[in-house]
Amino acid sequence: MMDQEKYREAVRTVRHSPASLERRGECWSEEDKGKLSEMFFDNVGITEMAVILQRSETAIMQQIEKQDLYDRKLYPTRQRNNSVPSKCLCEVCVADSALCPLRSGGHCCQEGE
Repeated sequence: MMDQEKYREAVRTVRHSPASLERRGECWSEEDKGKLSEMFFDNVGITEMAVILQRSETAIMQQIEKQDLYDRKLYPTRQRNNSVPSKCLCEVCVADSALCPLRSGGHCCQEGE
């Protein structure tokens, strides 16, 4: 592992100069995908993975999702229930009703449903 100051500089580079990263724009090799998966399951942080693999933090997160390392496909947490029709939320919204795009003349176009 590199010393603290070199690590901080590497993080600055990843975050502020992604164009200078060695692997920027390259396709992910099977070896890199394997390294990412191994680091993920070893609880290495996103930033540290980005520094090691010379990729942006966004690229790391996208590859984690693409590989489904969080197992979201097996355990989806949010599913849309289309059996219940959507209703206007204006009356419970905390936003200023004067700014609501669904209201005209002080009344919501969907009120009364």
